[in-house]
Amino acid sequence: MEVERSAVQQLEHEKNTYPDLGELVDQMLSLFDKKLYHQLTDVVFEYVDKPQVAGKPALGDFFRNFVRPIEKKLNQVRLVALLRRVCDGIGSTAGLALLKSYSEQMKKEKEANIMWAAVTAEYEVKEKQLTEAVETLELAEKLIAGEMGVDVSVNAAFHRASAALHQARGEHEDYYKHSLLFLAYTPSDAIPPADRPKLAHEIALAAMVAPNVYNFGELLQQPLIRSLESDASFTWVRALLTALHEGSIDMYDQAALTHRASIDGSALRGQDTVLKQKVTLLALLELAFRKPKKQRTLEFNEIATHCRLPVDQVEYAVMKAMSVQLLKGQIDQVDQIVRVTWIRPRILDKERLELMKERVEQWAGAAKTLLLSLEELTPELLVS
Repeated sequence: MEVERSAVQQLEHEKNTYPDLGELVDQMLSLFDKKLYHQLTDVVFEYVDKPQVAGKPALGDFFRNFVRPIEKKLNQVRLVALLRRVCDGIGSTAGLALLKSYSEQMKKEKEANIMWAAVTAEYEVKEKQLTEAVETLELAEKLIAGEMGVDVSVNAAFHRASAALHQARGEHEDYYKHSLLFLAYTPSDAIPPADRPKLAHEIALAAMVAPNVYNFGELLQQPLIRSLESDASFTWVRALLTALHEGSIDMYDQAALTHRASIDGSALRGQDTVLKQKVTLLALLELAFRKPKKQRTLEFNEIATHCRLPVDQVEYAVMKAMSVQLLKGQIDQVDQIVRVTWIRPRILDKERLELMKERVEQWAGAAKTLLLSLEELTPELLVS
């Protein structure tokens, strides 16, 4: 039930409801009286992000009675970001109605309009209005394309909404792509701690089932993924990601065996064939990576042993790896060898950096030997 109050009365109500946040409320009152709206906006965000306040239906009254009377004096991009927080509290149906009431107002500023379109599309997805969400995001995309230097929060909102749409449509690869872009524009501490493990879990599962995603090192380097370690119910996701990144069939088989119940209770249920193919191709990539650049000639038997494949399936595996751009080269069916000319760049973690260090040291040693040989030959050349 909506309650009408003046701005000052609303702040008094907030102080009575949350006595432990009284200092923040006093700051809001002081800045409101002094008409310092920029500083006031910062304190309002700090207040609505407090666990006691965030996501609560009472945010509707706070917004209507305190923020709305001064909304035109606020930065409009930040006003939309505040609207999103309010919508989280009042529910998706009421939230979408509230957002649509700002349609005309936001057209006055391009960045605010992009932000509004992105947040509106996100709530259209929540309300299962997918056709409308597509149209709204197309509007946002056109506006972004014609604008230079768009604020990072606007880009983040666009990619968050795009990710939500692709997730709702079961488009794993596009969901993963936009999720990574959302994380690129969003500091990890800006995501509520309670939401991090679930979000990391959803992104990781999408990466594992997406047909053309093989760069798991990039995902493992995301600070968000560390949150999987803090939640015991999601540690199995990290174990599978690590096995795929390492291209280790042994690690994958162990993780799949240990966490079978968790896997079968997730979106990975029934995806064993996809995951096994991925870890096999990544094992092939790892085998090629560990070979010196000028010695990347792999025998079919060597590939079969390393990747746990019958010899008659090696050629298909190599062709599949080439088709998804994991490596390039030539297959010699007569001699049963694969000459690898290029491999997809790998994320250099500690182990791979050690391997690169060994190669540099070997190159330095070979160069020194060559130099000494040339120095020994120099007198003979001068005499002759």
